Amino acid sequence: MRDDKSRTLSYRRAEYAQAPSNGKTLEHFVMAAMDKQKNIEERRIRYAGGYTLECRHQSRNPETGHLLHVAAYTKDEKASVVPTKTTVEEADLDTRSPPRGADYLDGDLMALIVKNHVIVCTTQLHEARLEDYLKALFGKAELDAESQQFRLERTADVSVMNAIQKEGIKEISVDAT
Repeated sequence: MRDDKSRTLSYRRAEYAQAPSNGKTLEHFVMAAMDKQKNIEERRIRYAGGYTLECRHQSRNPETGHLLHVAAYTKDEKASVVPTKTTVEEADLDTRSPPRGADYLDGDLMALIVKNHVIVCTTQLHEARLEDYLKALFGKAELDAESQQFRLERTADVSVMNAIQKEGIKEISVDAT
């Protein structure tokens, strides 16, 4: 059986309040953090309640950028399971602890970072977690404060922006309750 799933790739750009010194980019800061934190444990960021983000894989190529695979899980959290009793009228769900030496995946993301350009693909994880993770990772690696002064911003559609500048805004409709 094939396991085809549709995925969405999102484009973001790292925007800095003040441009980093010496033309440094988000990719530069990612490489510096990875150079200082060589293994998964060193790249692990644990939040309150056991919620954890960690870079499970990374690959860098000067021509194509820096690829990260970040996994999210909650330490020792049980997961819901559906018992396979189907010959009964009703059956409750159950929870199970993770196997020894593992935790259940809450979600993950893949990010390709080229200079200040970022392409993100997530599974059950909001893409904003990438920004949170990178800022915490840079802090843990004790990089310059400027490394954390960025936002991963959506970029505007240039053709729409040109039309707005040329024609202005004539009406704004709000469809809300």
